[in-house]
Formats: sequence, C-alpha cells, structure tokens
Amino acid sequence: MKIKTILGIVIACCGVAFVCPVKANLYRVENVAVSAESTSALAAKDAALASGQLTAFNRLVARLAPQSFSSLPQLSAEEVLPYVVGVSIENEKTTATKYMGSIAVEFNPSAVKKFLQTENVTYLKAQPPTLLVIPEYVKDGVVLTLESESPLYAALKNKGSFAPFYQAVVPAGTEDEIALTHQGVAFAADLLPRYQKERLMILRLEHEGDDFWQISSSFYPEKNMQHQKVVKRFKFSSGDSSLAAAQMADAVFKSMEASWRTDTMSSLADDQTLYLRIRVNSLSDWLVVENEMKAWSFFEQYTLKGLFLPQILVEATYKGDLETIQQKLQERGWLFNRDASGTSGTLTRIQEYEQE
Repeated sequence: MKIKTILGIVIACCGVAFVCPVKANLYRVENVAVSAESTSALAAKDAALASGQLTAFNRLVARLAPQSFSSLPQLSAEEVLPYVVGVSIENEKTTATKYMGSIAVEFNPSAVKKFLQTENVTYLKAQPPTLLVIPEYVKDGVVLTLESESPLYAALKNKGSFAPFYQAVVPAGTEDEIALTHQGVAFAADLLPRYQKERLMILRLEHEGDDFWQISSSFYPEKNMQHQKVVKRFKFSSGDSSLAAAQMADAVFKSMEASWRTDTMSSLADDQTLYLRIRVNSLSDWLVVENEMKAWSFFEQYTLKGLFLPQILVEATYKGDLETIQQKLQERGWLFNRDASGTSGTLTRIQEYEQE
C-alpha cells in the first residue's frame, strides 16, 4: 500500500518560534496515535500510517462539519489517500513486528471541500486564532491570575485541553508570568510568542455579590474577535469552587465556538463573483492587504487579476447576498462602493475614505 509522506520536514520555523506565533492550519490534524502489528516492522508501519490517515480524515470532517459527520459516507483507508497532502511523524517506536507512534496529517483543502460540497454539506471555512488564556479570578477586591490559589486557573490548568477548538492553553505560572499578567494585557501579550499563540484571551470570573458571579471573555489584539466576546452570569454558593469555575469557563468556550461556526460556515448557494478595485501604492502595500484578506471567511476564494499601481484588481467569489458582504467588510474597517452596473466596485479603508 502506498503511503503519502512529506518529503523532508521543514523545521526552519522552529528556530524562530520564540518570535513568531504559529497559525492554526484548519486542514492539518495533529497528534494522531497510530499502532499496528504485522509480519515486519515496515509492514506494520505501512498499516499504522494507513489507519492513521483514515483516523485523521474522520477527525478533520468532524471538525469541519460536526452536525453532518454521522450522515456522511465512511471512506476506506484507500479512498482517503487522494485527499492527503502529506504525513509527518511526530514520534515513533518499532519492534521486529510492531509499530507505534503519532503522526500529523495535512489534507488538500480543495479536495476536501469538493467532497463535502458533493454531499451537500456546509462546512467550517476558517479556523479561529489560537489562544493563550489569562484567567482573572476576582473576589473581595483581590485579583488572582496564575496563582495556585485561583480556582479558575487551577480548573483550566488541571483539565489541560479545556478548549481544543481554539488550541487554547494557560501559561505555566512562573513568577515572571504572574508579574506580567498583573501589569495589564499589553505586558501579558509578551507571552504570546513564548507559547506560539495568536491571541491573548482574558477570561475574567468576578464575584458580583451574594451568590452571583459573572464570567466574560475579551481579546488582545481584538481584530476579528468582536463576535467572540461573551458575558454570562451564574449562581454559585458552596461546593467545589474549582469545579464550578471549570463549568462556567466551559459555557463560555461553547458559546464562543457556536458563534464562530455561525459566522464562518459555508453556504450551499451557488458562488457569485465580485471584482474589487483596491488602491495600493506599492507591491508591499498589496501584500499587507492580501494577508488581511486571508482572514475574511465570507469570501470563498479570491484571485489577483491585475496590478496597475496605484490600484489592484481582485476577483472574489462569495455566497449569499452582497449586503451581508458589505456589512462584514465594514466591520473589518473597509467600505465597499458598488458600481452603478455590473458586479464590481471599489474597496477603500474607512479611515482613508474619511480623510478624503
């Protein structure tokens, strides 16, 4: 059986991990445990990797379309191969006849999307930023963050994988980390490169009085996270405070995930095409805009059609109505002025438009 593997694992980024947060890859599935026994170590490895790729594919589909996963056709290990871009070995152990380890599998986004579209299934189009969570436990005027006395920090740290959708973690709780978190978000944000996360999330649990508590989420930087802010109130009087804190936090993360999925699910409607004229002064300006557009999940895809400084032409496809696209662009700081006829228009940063 032919197994696809990545030819040479690129590790250059690891050398600069302390200065560069790692962005989540929606179509990469990591930490897939594999094991098999056969007539030889090589045969066992082939069998284990084949089984692992199938497991990874099922995990990917469950991530993209959890509501439809059970109704989709179950593919075999052979049928999954065309969707695989590559496999990297995370760790492995062999004997004469056994193979054990874990792998990461990367899939072809276009092929997977086509599979889901053929089955008339909507799917998640964009993965949320990875999170470094700073818990704030506030009671009687005292604020605890990463101290061991905080029930909220203890709950998250002990659980480990408390928000897998966001690949969220809490800091280790060293003295310097505790000091940074008490100096404000701008200082705590210095921890992002250390943990290779994209956003800082402040999860604040505050005693309001009597038996009532409020838990809320905020983010730094806030870009594209406005709809992820959650505020909930609970009643808690006695019992295991760590368990109660864990349940409150879980409610916040579930609400956040539901909101993200609502905002970034694909549509079964046919693609529509839009031509955007965007003012840029240089190629480097366009690269900045392009990097921003990568986070715009309301476009199915976009293609640079021409670079005619000081303007570029971009072809974008979308589903649904144009009014919704205009609103989502405005939320991200862009004004779309549609031409009087046709499916084209100009896209201008709101700040630049107001200065004119």
